[in-house]
Amino acid sequence: MGSTDEELRETIKGGEGIEAGLFRYIPMVFGALGTVWIVFLMFLIVADVVGRNFLNMPITGVAEFAGRSVVAIVYLQLAWAVVSGRLTRAGFVLNLLAERLPRVRCALEILYLLIGATLFALLITASWGQFVDAWVSGQYFGVRGQFTMQTWPFRGLVVLGSALALLACLALVPVNVRRLIEGRADVI
Repeated sequence: MGSTDEELRETIKGGEGIEAGLFRYIPMVFGALGTVWIVFLMFLIVADVVGRNFLNMPITGVAEFAGRSVVAIVYLQLAWAVVSGRLTRAGFVLNLLAERLPRVRCALEILYLLIGATLFALLITASWGQFVDAWVSGQYFGVRGQFTMQTWPFRGLVVLGSALALLACLALVPVNVRRLIEGRADVI
């Protein structure tokens, strides 16, 4: 079934458990930052295209920055996708189960969240070393003398986004366990 936008707003205002208050706002803020970054990136790319094609003055480093930005934006918005129930899943199967077998639906959601938490923990583990290495070594991308940028902020956003998504998964497990016990199908 998943949460509709109205149900989500109601939960944020005063819903049950940890998913209500501040915990819902943190992923929402990071998701909004990702959206603002997308808009900034669009303007930057358009400015580069206009400068390149009409003024013969391209903006140096736009391609490199855009390539790293896509990954950073995904990880900024990951926790919000988990909290709002919009992370990729087989919705049609879950909706069918919600109507006929709500407890099975909740059990699958709990399993989904636990597997998600495990995967995000693995992502943190795999990314942490790269983040620290980039920070310590001063690793950069770009072409020396033309455009260079440190890689650690982008690698750090992968770690941060994965950590927020991990916490989102873990925070939603008890809520869905409660709903499983109550036999409700309106999982978050």
